[in-house]
Amino acid sequence: MTLTVIPIYAALCGLLMTWLAINVVRKRAGTKILFGDGGNIEVTGAVRAHGNTAEYVPIALILLAMLELAKVEAMWLHIMGAALVLSRAYYSVGLGRLDRPSNGRLVGTTVTWIVTVVAALWLLWIAAR
Repeated sequence: MTLTVIPIYAALCGLLMTWLAINVVRKRAGTKILFGDGGNIEVTGAVRAHGNTAEYVPIALILLAMLELAKVEAMWLHIMGAALVLSRAYYSVGLGRLDRPSNGRLVGTTVTWIVTVVAALWLLWIAAR
């Protein structure tokens, strides 16, 4: 049993997480904030974009990897993996606008939740067969 599809999306999520971490460091350095967000809304957005992605991506990738191990068709894995990566990127861009509501935040969160719930329910269905 080997994984061939989900490692692509795990790698893309790893690159996204690194980009988000660099963005936090860049924002902190630009404002001379050593820890936390210092009450600066731009730093808060960068920290939360990174943190929210770190909170959601691991469980989604685990669920998707388990689907791949259960031999779910590659097309569905690509659709869900791409949706996860794009939704997290869209969310992160949307979180850059903390002064007002953002479609990026709404769409990014919703798609992330959909991918996670679909993957979890699919695994339950597989386990019940």
